[in-house]
Order: sequence, then structure tokens, then C-alpha cells
Amino acid sequence: MKSKKTISVNWLLVSFSVCLIAIPLGLIQIYDNMLYDIFHKEDPNYYDNPNRWIGENLFIEDIFLETAEYIDYLDQLVEKEGVDIEIFNANSELMYKSRQTTNRSIVDDEGDLTTETSYKTTVSNEENQLIGYIYTTPDGANYTNELPTSNESVVVFILFIVIFVILLIFLVLVKNEMIKPIVALNKASIEISNGNHSIKTNTSRVKEINELTASYEKMNDNLLSLKKQRSEYENDRNLFVSSIVHDLRTPLFGLKGYLEGLTSGIANNNEKRERYLNKALKQALRMDDLVSSLTNYNRSFFLSEHSSKEKIELNKLVEEVLTGLDYQKNKKELRFIPKIEKVLIFADYFLLYQAIENIIANAIRFSPIKGTIYVGVGKTEENWAKIVIKDEGPGVEETMINNIFKPLYQIDQSRKYDGHSGLGLAISKKNIESQGGIIKAVNSKDKGLEIEVLLRVNKFD
Repeated sequence: MKSKKTISVNWLLVSFSVCLIAIPLGLIQIYDNMLYDIFHKEDPNYYDNPNRWIGENLFIEDIFLETAEYIDYLDQLVEKEGVDIEIFNANSELMYKSRQTTNRSIVDDEGDLTTETSYKTTVSNEENQLIGYIYTTPDGANYTNELPTSNESVVVFILFIVIFVILLIFLVLVKNEMIKPIVALNKASIEISNGNHSIKTNTSRVKEINELTASYEKMNDNLLSLKKQRSEYENDRNLFVSSIVHDLRTPLFGLKGYLEGLTSGIANNNEKRERYLNKALKQALRMDDLVSSLTNYNRSFFLSEHSSKEKIELNKLVEEVLTGLDYQKNKKELRFIPKIEKVLIFADYFLLYQAIENIIANAIRFSPIKGTIYVGVGKTEENWAKIVIKDEGPGVEETMINNIFKPLYQIDQSRKYDGHSGLGLAISKKNIESQGGIIKAVNSKDKGLEIEVLLRVNKFD
């Protein structure tokens, strides 16, 4: 999955909210600062700003002089602008009233404005002394036509368009970055349930969705890996069962033949009968050894899943294994060359003992008479506990070396029925890996086979 720059869904919602609020407010500010000048290049208009219009058109210093010239100017102004004006002095005496207000008044007897559209302006001189009052209101006949609402309508329309575009962008983003990936995951779930792991998912710039998709793909990879592993286990199990049947059938066939010889009279003298009985006993012992090995193998699987770990001195455990195999070693006149350092690990004692015992026993079995077996215990530079067991046997073909850890595998097929089942190294591998370790085999540069075991060293060491 290609990586993308992602953003948290919380930040996405915050950004959307900010845009939804900030952009319209910004447009309103632009309208106040710029569009007003575009729409209003003419002189100040009363309907847009009454206070500004009064300040620039009614000359405050002349307004209370009551000259005929100024009164005529006021009559022309209010007629042109469609505005009613009433002027009172400081004593609330009427000084001027526009002709349009002949039948109506802007202010009542108590000095209150009569309409919501009326304005009262208090006039003072430079010494801040009251001079009088100016009352203005739009002319009712012209108000509805002259009121400049078109500009506000344009702004409202623009705001509506901007908000719509923001919502549209957000919905497209939600669809592409959230809904589509979730729909793809739903389809992938159906495909996986049908056994198809070749799923396709959509990446997203939303952090949480992207993490969900990545986790889903990882889960699918793990399921596919487990499926392949299960298939491999199934094949190994089938091979294992077939091998068991074959290995049990051979001594059983021999035992059956010798017993038939005894019962049918083929063994017609004491010497023959004794020889047949000995061979039948040998076949029975082979069957018993094979069944015991299979029992140990199954027991090893159970114990590896229910292991009880403890602090172990690995060097002492290996020394105990070597002591326990003295009889087998002396029988072939072998010599151990130990190079053992003190190492502490945390593992299951029984499983580890069994694993190392099987490896050394295997080395004894394939070593020549009067040969040597090297046993080393120490640490690697990466702080792993390392056990090396090297014999002087025939070794293993490079193409087959990985097979020695498989159940019932025999290096020398001609020695397949010499009393050894071929489960020892398979048990060792299972036990070592159950403790988090690694086991591998290589052919020695000189001669023989070298088994290497790596185990984790714990912090207390």
C-alpha cells in the first residue's frame, strides 16, 4: 500500500468548521472594506449611512441660523434625497420641518421617535454645549424603492454559494477518503470469507481510515500466512501418519510371519523355535520403541504449549546431559571435548534437557568408534546463549540437511529399522522453538554434522 500524507479526522472536522465560519466572515469583511466602494462610488447615501449623510450634507455650523438661503437648501436636499427632516433647538422648539412631513411628524409630543426608521442626532458646539436636535426619517413614498437592498442581496447570494461549495467539497472529501475505503473493506471482508485473499483496498488521507485499512491488510496477510502454514501442517500430518503406518507395518509384518512359522510347524525343532521367538521379540521391541517415541513426540507438543519456565544454568544442564549419556559414549569409545561457559537463561528445564539430550544422542549414534564430539556453550556478540554440538560422522547432503528435523526422517535409509524412529531431532526442534530459540544444522568444514542452538539470554544474567 502506497503511503500518503494523512490528517486526523478530528483535524478534518475542525478545518471544515473553521472554513465554514471564517470564509463567510471574511467575505463580509471584504464587502465592508472593498465592495462598498465598488457599489457606492457616488456621494454618501442616506439609506446606507444616515449619520455620515447628515454630517456631510447638513452643515452643522449653519443649520440653526434659520436663513432663507439655508432653508431653501434644506428643502431642495430633502426633496432630492427623499428624506424627512425636523430640526429643534435646545429648548425643543421646532425650527425647521420639511414639506413632506406636513401631515405627519417624526417625533411625538414626548420627544420619542414615531417609527423604527427614524434617527435622532444631538448637536453640540465646540464647548460641548447643546445646540439642538435633528430628526430624520426616509420618505415613506420613496423608502421601498430607494432602500439599497440589492447589495446586501448580492452578498447573501455569494455567501450562500460559498457555503454550498464548502459543503460540496467536504462531502466529496468524505466520500473519497472515508466512505469509499470503508465500502472497499466491506467487499474485501466478503471476499476473504469466500476464501479469496487477493483483496483490493483504497488508501485514504484520513489518518484513522488509513490505519484501519493498513491493519486490515496486515490481518489478511496473516490469515493467508496461517492458511498456507495450516496447509503445510496438514501435508506434514498426512506424511507423518503415512510414515507411522509404514514403520509400524514392517515390524508387525515380521512379527506376524515368525508367529505363523511357530504355529504352522515350520519351526519344527527347538533351535528354530528359539530363533523365531527371538526374532519375534526383536520386532515387538521395535514396535514398542516406535510407539514410545511417538508418545514422547506428542507429549513434547503438549508440554511446549504448557511449558513452565524457570531460571536455568545452561552450562550445568549440558553437563548433566553429558553425564547421563556416559554409557552410550563409552560403548563406542567416544571422547567428549567440552568447552562450557556459565550462562543463565529462562526456560523450561525438562523440554530443554530433552532437546539437548536428543541432539547429543544423535551425534553419538552417527559418530565413528573412538571418534570425538565437540560440545560448546557460550554467548554470541548479540547476547544469545549458544550451544554447538559437532560430531565426526558422515554428515548430510546439502540438499537434504533441512529434512533432518522432520518427523520420522532417517539420514541413512539403510539404517531405518535399527531401533531408531527418526523423531529425536524433530522433538528437539519443537522444544527449542517453544522456548523462543533457533536450531539449525550445517556440515562441518572438516567432517561430520554441526548442530547449533541459540536461546535468548535474560536480563538477570
